[in-house]
Amino acid sequence: MRVTHLQVTNFRSLQNLDLNFDQDFVILVGPNGSGKTSVLECIFYSSVLQAFPPSKSWELIRFGETFFRIKNKVEGLALEYYYGKKDERRFERSQTIDGVRKKAGEVLGELPTVTFLPQDLNILQLSPGLRREYLDEILLQTEPGYEKELSGYAKILLQRNELLGRIRAAAAKEKELDFWDEKLSAAASKITTSRQRLADFMAENLMREYRGLVGEKLECTFTYLPTAPNPDEEGFSEALYKNRRTDIASARTGTGPHRDDWKITNTDTKDLAHYLSRGQQRSVVMALKIIEAGYLRQVLKKHPVFLLDELLAELDPARKKSVVKNLPEETQKFLTTTDLSEIPSEVIEKAQVIELGAY
Repeated sequence: MRVTHLQVTNFRSLQNLDLNFDQDFVILVGPNGSGKTSVLECIFYSSVLQAFPPSKSWELIRFGETFFRIKNKVEGLALEYYYGKKDERRFERSQTIDGVRKKAGEVLGELPTVTFLPQDLNILQLSPGLRREYLDEILLQTEPGYEKELSGYAKILLQRNELLGRIRAAAAKEKELDFWDEKLSAAASKITTSRQRLADFMAENLMREYRGLVGEKLECTFTYLPTAPNPDEEGFSEALYKNRRTDIASARTGTGPHRDDWKITNTDTKDLAHYLSRGQQRSVVMALKIIEAGYLRQVLKKHPVFLLDELLAELDPARKKSVVKNLPEETQKFLTTTDLSEIPSEVIEKAQVIELGAY
């Protein structure tokens, strides 16, 4: 995939921006606050209809404005996204392909992307929620029904939690959970099955990609950790029933994909997040991103666009060259930096360099 044109209105700090891209490697250089990351975020929003990290879309509207609009030209397609106020209390979103309005699920996957953000470096150590979001961002692009599954699951979970609160307050009976447990189990098994399939792909390729990236061997694998011992529909149902008393006491559902996690472990299932150096963690995350690109390419039959925010910061010169060398050649890459001198000269020679000023 190739993004050839980007036009932005009222997105974060970007009031009016119009850029043409004519190379497979695009370097965005400028001081902090110049909008480099916002440019990447516009492309990412066009991919999964989310910010990074995920937040409310209304928070992306430039201060003092009532809407934002993003227009992309990708492989001959014109993609346009609008989000703005409908009235005092409501917002509306629309997305079009070549001027034809589409549902959200119909545009997901049209512009596949792989991101590397500074916060990704900490993904192995921070909250499980961030790790779940990482898997979901990939699956939103590869499975047309996944957005609907996530949305449906969230609604069922909310209903079950509200019922748990009423049961705790003696305003409802425990038997009423049977209906919601059945619905939650069906939805949970679909989400977990998708995540496990992706996790298996990660596990199969992680050691090889890490070694290819840095030239060092690391005994490691990608391990998905579901909260249900048997994460199929029957297994979720059994786990929900077993944990009812605990759920009622807390008025929260403790079992399901909203509580699952994943780890990078060694052959003894030891969590490596607490043992790897900062450089190793960065390399593991980059290896995951390269595997992610392979997964997107395998499922969508398209090469994803790489969005790399300060990718080379904190790396020594040897690792910088190794990382850049191992980025897939057939993909378009957008890289931000505050200092052009940190980019290997051989990359700059072949790249389109765009300088952005402070806003």
